[in-house]
Amino acid sequence: MERVNSVITLTDGLDEQNPACPFHPAKELFWTSPEGQCSALHIRLKDGLDYLSLNLSVEGSIRPKIEFGNDKLILGCVKSGWCKIETEFNNIEKLEPAQWFQFSGSELLIDRTSENSIQFDLFLCSREMAKWLLELDPDKKNQSLLKYADKNNVVPFSSLQMSDPALIAANKIDPTSAHHIKNRLQLEGHVLSWMAEVLWDSSHIDSPANNTINNRDKDAIRGIAQQFKDDPSREYSLAELCAFSGLNEHKLKNGFKSIYGQTTFTFLRKSRMEYAATLLIEDRLSVIQVANEVGYSNASHFARSFKEQHGLLPKAYQCLYRG
Repeated sequence: MERVNSVITLTDGLDEQNPACPFHPAKELFWTSPEGQCSALHIRLKDGLDYLSLNLSVEGSIRPKIEFGNDKLILGCVKSGWCKIETEFNNIEKLEPAQWFQFSGSELLIDRTSENSIQFDLFLCSREMAKWLLELDPDKKNQSLLKYADKNNVVPFSSLQMSDPALIAANKIDPTSAHHIKNRLQLEGHVLSWMAEVLWDSSHIDSPANNTINNRDKDAIRGIAQQFKDDPSREYSLAELCAFSGLNEHKLKNGFKSIYGQTTFTFLRKSRMEYAATLLIEDRLSVIQVANEVGYSNASHFARSFKEQHGLLPKAYQCLYRG
């Protein structure tokens, strides 16, 4: 039950194709192990812009690490299922349907997934592509593109609910229709339409109006933290947390990081592991029962998360501290 990272390299060999061809054929990629599998369709839309459609399912204690080769500006959206990923400083972010997200880097580390497979789309932009896109933004309002175009800057992970136009464009993106001229050209158009919507939305994320945290917002965020402690077994969604707090997604995420120095789902995982430690010591429950009590249906995932926080596997912790 040790923490294991299983590497999935999805861009291997694509750069060897003829760069003079504007329409590279779709490349099917597969990864499988006893504890999970992944299938992907990789399409180079333009020089400097790649599209990956992934279907991933994971069981057991592995954490798939998807490698993209070189450092990229990564935009993505979830089509179905959910997953939790590990971002900078070991923070956990949850990705759900109708969300889009962005960050820069050369890999994506999956911490957990829903019991059924998760399907999501990724769009990988090179720095040269970011610079070209900035030419269309003379006021330089998009901070993500601006940061990424400077090779010394890193774009931190951020995510947001898709606007209606972005969701419509995302639903039109169908990688299985990329093999005929009409569908191939339409696919590129739908991808660019989706990117136009989310890049426009992201240019407004860092505005001062979106970053203010008043006392009411602080109370609402503290209420969420207390809810996590009172009921750690639930699998919360971002929509539920926003409804519970009365905050929009961006205010909720930024406010939580501002107050607690970590993401909502990092805080939730730590709260779960603290409660699990109490149960292991005080109650006469098995490790599997404790895992279920704190919202883990997979005992291996629970054991890995517990050891990351407490330094011992649950059974060893129980034997050491009980009695």
